[in-house]
Order: sequence, then C-alpha cells, then structure tokens
Amino acid sequence: MADIISSKTRRALQESYVSHSVLREIRNDFDDAGVELGGLSPGRVFSSSRRSLVERYYQSVDWTSPNQVRQVLDAFESHLNRLEDYNTGKELERLVMYLKRDGLLYSKRKINFTPDDIDLIGMEDHKLGIDLTQLRINIDRIKKTIEGDPALAIGSSKELVESCCKAILTEKGKTFSTKADILELVRQVADNLNLILAKVPNSKKGSSSIKRVLGSLANIVQGLAELRNLYGSGHGKSPGHEGLSPRHARLCAGAASTLSTFLMETSLKDKKS
Repeated sequence: MADIISSKTRRALQESYVSHSVLREIRNDFDDAGVELGGLSPGRVFSSSRRSLVERYYQSVDWTSPNQVRQVLDAFESHLNRLEDYNTGKELERLVMYLKRDGLLYSKRKINFTPDDIDLIGMEDHKLGIDLTQLRINIDRIKKTIEGDPALAIGSSKELVESCCKAILTEKGKTFSTKADILELVRQVADNLNLILAKVPNSKKGSSSIKRVLGSLANIVQGLAELRNLYGSGHGKSPGHEGLSPRHARLCAGAASTLSTFLMETSLKDKKS
C-alpha cells in the first residue's frame, strides 16, 4: 500500500521543524497528538538534534494507516499554526503546497483531505468501509492522474481492486493471505458472492462465465501493474526511456473501476438479500 503522506512532504515538514522550531515545541506537537517516540536505525547520525527528534517520531508511524497519519497531521497543524501566528508567510505557503500535492488542504488552521481525495487505504479500516459513492470518488481520483502520472494511475488502480476485495472479504468474515495477489483476491471474492440469481437456468454454468470475465479484468490490472514495475520510469532506466502511456493507464483504470464497481454492487445486493 502507498504511503498516505509522501516522503517529500514528510521531509519538507521535518526541515521546517529544524529551521522554525525548538525541541520543546517539537515534543509538544507530537506528544499532544499522540504520536509515539520511536528509535533510529543503527548507524544513522543526524547533524541536528531537532532533525533527529522528528525522525524518531516518524519511525513509529505506519504511513499507510489513516488513524496514525491523522495523529501526525494534528502535530503538523500545530506547527503550521505557529508559522501563521509568526507571519512566516513564505514558509507556510511552501508547506501548504507540499500538503496539497498529497491531497491535503490547510484551511482555517486545520489540515484535512480534499473532498476528492478519500484515501484508498481507508476502505479497509471499517467493515465494508466503502459505499458506492465513495468508490466512485476513488475512481474519479485515479482518472485525474491518468494524463499527468500514468504509473501512479496504474498503481492506484491495482490498490483499488485489492482494497475493495479485502473490504468485502472482511465484511463476510473471511480470511485472506496478506501475500494474495489480485487474481487470488478476486477469485476468493467471486467464490463468496452469489453472482448468479438462483432462478436463472444453468446458473452454475453462468457463474463460471461471470468468473472468467472477472478474472480477465483482474488480469488486465495485474498485468499492467507488473509492466509498470518492469518498464516504468523508476530506477535504473536509460536516458530517454519512456514508461507506460496514458492509454495504458486508461485501460487499467477502466478495468479496475468496472471490476470494483461490479463486486461492490454485488456485495451490497447480497448483504440486503
């Protein structure tokens, strides 16, 4: 799962603490927000005690957990509030820009997710913690990244399907392997959903056909995610190398949105019946 707050934003806030805060303010911000103090990796040395202190708090955080990230955001709010009070406008604007890139809005002295940035990970935090409205918001969020960052759109599409499947299985009280890939998760969800109405003739045969369709959609998402890792614009690529294009991202996002919507609608229908 992707981090909710990017490493660039975390680093920007850390350096801002170093330049604009004292140790007492850093401790108060994170302690008051309920963030635990962690340890540093062996051999890591920091030139500043303030930088080291912020890093120790960072080390205790699971950056994919909405609850833990919310605590960190509460700490960041205190820092931004001080910058606002001390009229450090340029520094405040710089940090607000970093937060905005992560889908976070600083307004009226509070940091919140923007309306179209409901996090994918949050789907797993509650029993079936996603409804069709939220699902469509998540899909819309992915579509907005297709042109500018195809690799991100493809990765997010994969996470969308995985999170949707895990939410459905959790709601049904089913266990699943933490190492299960999309294909296994979709197969398990399909096995646990009443995909074909019992009154339809040859329902068993129809169910098999539906599962093949779902498997094909899952294969598209899984395959493009694997291609993204192989041919994306990441580490070790030669100059001029091009990753997957927006048309690949559109295919992946389309398959993921169709698959996730169908599974969610079927699950909600099954829940009501």
